[in-house]
Amino acid sequence: MFKVFKIALMLAGILLTIFILAAILIPMLIDVNDHKDRISQEIENVTGYQVVIDGDVELSFVPWIGIGLGQTHVNNPPGFDDTPMASLEQLQIRIKFWPLFAGRLEAEKIVLNGLNLDLIKDENGRANWLYAFDDAEKMVQEEIPLNDELPADTDEQTSGFFFLMPDIEGLAISNAGISYDDRQNNTGFSLSDFHLSTSRIALDLPISIEGGFNLKINEPDLGFKNNFSTTMLLDTSSQVLSGQNFDMSFNIQGDILPEDITDGHIVFDVNYNLQENSVQVPAFQFDMLKTELMGHFGVSGMNSIPAVSFNIEGRNITQNMFMVPTASGTKAENQDYSGDNKHSPMDLSFLNDFSLDGELTLYDTLISDVTIDHLYLKISSRNGRMDISPFNARLYQGEQTAEVSLEDLDGVLQITARQTLKDLQTGPLITDITQKKFFSGKADMDLSLVTSGHNPDALIANLAGSSSVQITDGVIKGIDLERMIRDVFAVSAGEINTLTQRQGETEFTSLGADFDINQGIASSQNLLLNSPAIKLQGDMVINLLESSMISHSQVSLDGALKQEIEARHNTRDPRIPLRVHGPLDNLSFGLDNEAVLRSLILRHGDGAARKLLDAITSPDEEPETSEPQSDALEGLLRRIMP
Repeated sequence: MFKVFKIALMLAGILLTIFILAAILIPMLIDVNDHKDRISQEIENVTGYQVVIDGDVELSFVPWIGIGLGQTHVNNPPGFDDTPMASLEQLQIRIKFWPLFAGRLEAEKIVLNGLNLDLIKDENGRANWLYAFDDAEKMVQEEIPLNDELPADTDEQTSGFFFLMPDIEGLAISNAGISYDDRQNNTGFSLSDFHLSTSRIALDLPISIEGGFNLKINEPDLGFKNNFSTTMLLDTSSQVLSGQNFDMSFNIQGDILPEDITDGHIVFDVNYNLQENSVQVPAFQFDMLKTELMGHFGVSGMNSIPAVSFNIEGRNITQNMFMVPTASGTKAENQDYSGDNKHSPMDLSFLNDFSLDGELTLYDTLISDVTIDHLYLKISSRNGRMDISPFNARLYQGEQTAEVSLEDLDGVLQITARQTLKDLQTGPLITDITQKKFFSGKADMDLSLVTSGHNPDALIANLAGSSSVQITDGVIKGIDLERMIRDVFAVSAGEINTLTQRQGETEFTSLGADFDINQGIASSQNLLLNSPAIKLQGDMVINLLESSMISHSQVSLDGALKQEIEARHNTRDPRIPLRVHGPLDNLSFGLDNEAVLRSLILRHGDGAARKLLDAITSPDEEPETSEPQSDALEGLLRRIMP
């Protein structure tokens, strides 16, 4: 046994001696540059690509395993552009030979200059990086199967992560880039001017890194330019890779943005624990378009169910940062870029795929056209349930306190919410949402809701709960109830020429209602409005799924208006029905003129109505000169006369 071992050692020694002598003598006796054409031909025979080596080639084995390569390029296959598929200006690698046997990788600075790849997929789906293979068309047309069964992590694999101890003087990459042109789908991108330089690369030593690149995306049109720097450290004892003071400055331009981003800036620290497979960002700060974000976050347990924790504070966050201009240059409103249909089942993976614990504080924020002065919420999520409590906000001079919970019940989302709102100024809120000024007042609201469903429509249709709303010192614009009431009684008295256009506004001191909500329909039987001149009492039904409303109420008069109508029209305690209906963004208001006229007939008999009808249908009046108001009144009178 010992003899066999001795012979094996002798053979290994002989082979090693031959290898060392060959490594020393071959570069001395053979000039590789004299055989560049043959080398290119052999590469083409093996790969199918034509390689042209214009620069010098340097090759060494002892004491350095080194290669130096000058200008070199790889031509495109036939049928593609004449430009090179890949090109290189300079490559310089020199690794010490003997330390490799001791498990150390020692090298001079690695230099890579002018590496550029030009990848093309033509109109027929052929790829220039696959075309040259004998079975290229089959490779393009058929999917290459992937082995989903990856080997499980083992202690040996983890411990063998640092199988070579690197000690490299540095890395210098300059003027590198890659482009991709998909002519079949008319998409592509180009990454250019990639540059990267480092200090000495070694375990347990800080490594300074500086770099940057330009990125251009064709569809959608987007350009990204940045420069970055950081200090990396790989601690082998704790197996923690850390990046300290990662500092990136960037500019972004493109039609996809409502506004070009200049002087964007992000700074953060990051720690990645290889053993625990966790990431921690203990501090970050982000600045872009006057928007500021700062705080910390982390992800642990990424081998199973990730646990995310965060504490983030932001200022001046607006939806305009994420909205795409339309062709006319204005913001695209109410567009869904996710591709989801509101009738499709919702993806509830966000309740199950990870756990979440964090706090979010925002100042001067614009969400769905709603301006929020201050927002604070605390989120806890795990095992298919998310709780947001507290959920507090200051907006439009009001204060909101709320609690929200979301739960996945076998694929059905259940939402429970409670909210209290105090002193909210509804005028600017409604104007911001609808871009119309039709209502104002200070609102207080209590809300309790529960719903469940597979999609947004089902959530609205299953909505149940209760709400109480009280609005004080408000104005309904575009409708003047006092003037409409005067017009109704003027019509009943035959005072056609006194009618006015129904414009103006209605002021009120209080407006309120209590709602019961069931199956997406909110109904109230105690709608009340009070003002110095009128009082309104009635009911209201709001269909939330259809965004429509219908309301019936009785308007009674008070104060000076009541005295005026009673004295002028010889009536006591006049009451007029009011009907409001239509979509919520375009409601129609109408007083029941017919009820007033019927009351006139009951009080004064048919003679009063016939006298009024004769007055508006005088033979002296030409038909073409009759006014629409008179025509409407005539039709009304003829309908209600016995």
